[in-house]
Amino acid sequence: MTTVVIINFTIGMLLVGLALYRGREVEHRQITWLSYLSLGVPILLFMLMYLTPTSATGVLLVGLPIGTFVSLICSIVALFKMDEKKLIPSVGLFLTLILTSVITMYGIFLFTPLAP
Repeated sequence: MTTVVIINFTIGMLLVGLALYRGREVEHRQITWLSYLSLGVPILLFMLMYLTPTSATGVLLVGLPIGTFVSLICSIVALFKMDEKKLIPSVGLFLTLILTSVITMYGIFLFTPLAP
């Protein structure tokens, strides 16, 4: 289980490092709606994951994978825009990768219901 988290964290570190290296010559950077979206979607998904009652598991089974995919795309696009500040999309990417790890672990336990 920790292997999944370590792999996701390593991928995130490499993506952030590559994005910082790629945009190092740009002087004027700004924060756009894409940065806020890449941070807001994972926070909303964490709230959805922990605040929904157990009777609404169908929302979680559909909403978490779709929302995680949207947040991952937004974070990567915001990271690789040249004139975008990188802090907010980096935090959003790490939250998204934590959600990806949770979904992966949940999927492993969903398809292998027997105890180890």
